[in-house]
Amino acid sequence: MDQDLQKDLRDYAWKYFSYHADQRLKTFNFFLLFLTAGIAGLLAHAEHLDEPMFSIVGGLGLLLLSFLFWKLDRRHRTLVHVAENALMVLEDQLMLGEGMAEVKIFHAEVKETKKLRRSSGRFRYLSCTECFNMMFFVVTALGIYGAAKGVLIWLRL
Repeated sequence: MDQDLQKDLRDYAWKYFSYHADQRLKTFNFFLLFLTAGIAGLLAHAEHLDEPMFSIVGGLGLLLLSFLFWKLDRRHRTLVHVAENALMVLEDQLMLGEGMAEVKIFHAEVKETKKLRRSSGRFRYLSCTECFNMMFFVVTALGIYGAAKGVLIWLRL
């Protein structure tokens, strides 16, 4: 493959990666923004927390918010991984001398992540995906709790 084509392919793959990685973070920021607004709205009407429909709607709202943003994150993560794989293939085609493995950034990141996961001891090394998923899980659990609490109040149990 000639140098110009290889450069064009690297630029194309990098722009694709950069765009989707940025979109993933922006989407998560919007999740946090909507979550904050939703919780602030619920707390602003705290006097209604014992009303069943308020708890049911609030809980279901948190569930819906968490589910939709989790699905969006899965899509963005897939697109980022597609670009990472393309960039790794292009890195493999680089003609580098001895001791230049660190220049292959995407390969080095995979290696470093594996090393950190093995040596993290008591607190496991977490990826962005795992951290995001924990947030989605916590919000989902709060949504289930709120909706269940509302149903139990409504049924007078």
